[in-house]
Amino acid sequence: RLYVFQRTPAWVIPRDTRFETQAVARLYRAPQAFRTVHQLATVAGRRRGQLDRWMLRAGLAPAKVVMLAARVAWTHHYLRAPGNRFKTLALRLGYPDTVGLGRHVKWMTGMTPTQLRHGVDADELLELLLRRIVR
Repeated sequence: RLYVFQRTPAWVIPRDTRFETQAVARLYRAPQAFRTVHQLATVAGRRRGQLDRWMLRAGLAPAKVVMLAARVAWTHHYLRAPGNRFKTLALRLGYPDTVGLGRHVKWMTGMTPTQLRHGVDADELLELLLRRIVR
C-alpha cells in the first residue's frame, strides 16, 4: 500500500491525507531524517495520536512500527553492499549503538542482522515488512 501512496498523483489522494502520505514517502526515502514519531507527525501536520489514527484508518500499523520498517529496509540495503559495517550503519540511522538496531531488525524480521545480510533478498524483505505494517 505504501508503494501505491508513492506512485499515486497528488490530485487523486483526498486533500486531508496528502500531508500524511508525503510524510510517509519522505520517511521511506530518508529514514535517518526522522528520529522520533513526533517529528514524523509534525511533517504530516498532525499530532502523534492523530497520525496513528490516520494510519489505522489507512490500514497500516502505528507510526512507530512504520518507522522501524523504514529503518530495517535501509539497513538491509546498506548491509548488502560490501564494506558497510553494522556499527557505522546504526550510527547513521541515529542509534547510539548496535544493540538497539539489532533488536529492531530481529523484531521486524525474526532474523539477526547477519542473517538478514546473507539470507534475504529485497523481495523477501519487502514481504516480511509488509506483513508487519499492513493490517
